[in-house]
Amino acid sequence: MHEAHDRRGGAAIKSSGPRAKDDAVSPDGDRAYTRFMMRSAAVAIALTLVGLAGTARADAIDGQWCHLDGKRIEINGPRIRTPGGARIDGAYDRHAFSYVIPAAEPGAGGTVAMRLINDDVMHLRPPASGELQVWNRCGPPIS
Repeated sequence: MHEAHDRRGGAAIKSSGPRAKDDAVSPDGDRAYTRFMMRSAAVAIALTLVGLAGTARADAIDGQWCHLDGKRIEINGPRIRTPGGARIDGAYDRHAFSYVIPAAEPGAGGTVAMRLINDDVMHLRPPASGELQVWNRCGPPIS
């Protein structure tokens, strides 16, 4: 037989038989309190997991990109500002971008292909040399 005290009136509550696993109570015998604490813990864990998943989301090719030679590219959805300053449309994917070099820039008519490696690194393959270039995310230009 188990005995617990009711928090509201202080009277002893008696029950017979073993308690089920999910029939746990707090030290002072309040089952509702124990259920509340278990649910609160589950909600806290779920919110933490959702928060951690949200931190991994910043993986898009959009933004400002810089090369060691001083060139800059800006990608905003299907729009790009090329290293030569032209604002044109290209083929956009969340993790990749390609465009045909405009007539006024070196390599005109060739296709440039870019692929996002991680949040801060992008690989660019120009048509002329075909040599892979490593570009890094950068801030806006300083005036």
